[in-house]
Amino acid sequence: MKNYTNFLVGFAITFIAMAAVSGGVNGAAGILFASVVCTAGISLALWLPLWWVVGFVITGAYSLIAQLAGWQRIELPITVANLTVSLTPEQVALANYTRDARTKGLSETQIASRLAAQGWSNEEIELAQRIATERQ
Repeated sequence: MKNYTNFLVGFAITFIAMAAVSGGVNGAAGILFASVVCTAGISLALWLPLWWVVGFVITGAYSLIAQLAGWQRIELPITVANLTVSLTPEQVALANYTRDARTKGLSETQIASRLAAQGWSNEEIELAQRIATERQ
């Protein structure tokens, strides 16, 4: 699906750019139609890779900005009980905190009560404890 997204985004961006340069949508459609028809489709060998590359750059830039701004969660793969699952950075940080608290001598009850006081749910705390146990 990602490849189709790259093509669609790339096509839209290049078509908008052609419309801006050629004076409108009709001009852009005319250029595209003439280039494909007059070359018997050979110009698609130029257009398709161009659309994919433009789409790849735009979607990649959006994805990076979304991750940095916190709009999109970054998932990290981890193996727990012989299953590979994806964890968010928050889950990884919570598991690391749990593991570090254990090494400092805190009990599971003390760790859980501290995390609950900070607003973590029981499910999140239990998951962090299971991950911390598996990763030790």
